Amino acid sequence: MGTPLYYASLLGLQRTAQVLLDKGEDINAQGICGSALQQASSRGHEGIVKLFLANGADVKTRDGSRTALQLASARGYEGIVKLLLANSADVKTRDGSRTALQLASARGHKGIVKLLLANSADVNPRHCEGSALQLASAGGHEGIVKLLLANGADVNVRGYDESALEIASAGGHEGIVKLLLANGADVNARDGSRTALQLASARGYEGIVELLLANGADVKTIVELLLANSADVNPRHCEGSALQLASAGGHEGIVKLLLANSADVNVWGCDKSALETASARGYEGIVKLLLVNGADTKA
Repeated sequence: MGTPLYYASLLGLQRTAQVLLDKGEDINAQGICGSALQQASSRGHEGIVKLFLANGADVKTRDGSRTALQLASARGYEGIVKLLLANSADVKTRDGSRTALQLASARGHKGIVKLLLANSADVNPRHCEGSALQLASAGGHEGIVKLLLANGADVNVRGYDESALEIASAGGHEGIVKLLLANGADVNARDGSRTALQLASARGYEGIVELLLANGADVKTIVELLLANSADVNPRHCEGSALQLASAGGHEGIVKLLLANSADVNVWGCDKSALETASARGYEGIVKLLLVNGADTKA
């Protein structure tokens, strides 16, 4: 189960730990959840960590998954992280998936992220749950996102099949969306099904939608989203149908999408058909599309 030293570490009993060390207790013996150093690191017992390091504790030992550095980083114990780094803790070790940097980024521990980066942590480690940037974006940790980007984080890396921009847009983190766009995020990347614009639109994040559109997001993806959710492809009012309005605006991709979803090519609005409107405005590509799809040239 564990040695007396292991339990002294667990409970934060520094004087007891000192006595046990003086009696020759094995400092690196493993308990049910790792070594005494790992227990002290995971519980925030900084004085005990300092004591163990001074007595030769193995800083790289694992509890089966995480090192002392990973445990302290995940729980936000900055002082302990400093101690471990000063004693050659490996910043690149994974727990099977996440590095210390990813753990700290996910949980919003900015000071620790800064420390790890200063000690050569890999800013772009990846696993199925995402990079440090994606994890920070998911948590809404704007300061960490800024820090990671300043240290070379790949703004378009994917994990969960989503980019950081998609994750931030879906989560409503407008400040992070702005940061990512300013650093070259691909505004039209998609996770296999939805773009950042679709995700923000579906959740009603108006400010993010405006940001994405201002940065070149393809509005056609919103039409895709609406059609996928059974929107009426032939609604009419005095200004025309969706097909007529798309034709009038020169939106060829949307015209193609509407036609593929059975839009009425000959519907009228404002006394003009889609074909007449596109012809009058010189949208040759749209005219060709409408004709191929049966637009009436005599209407």
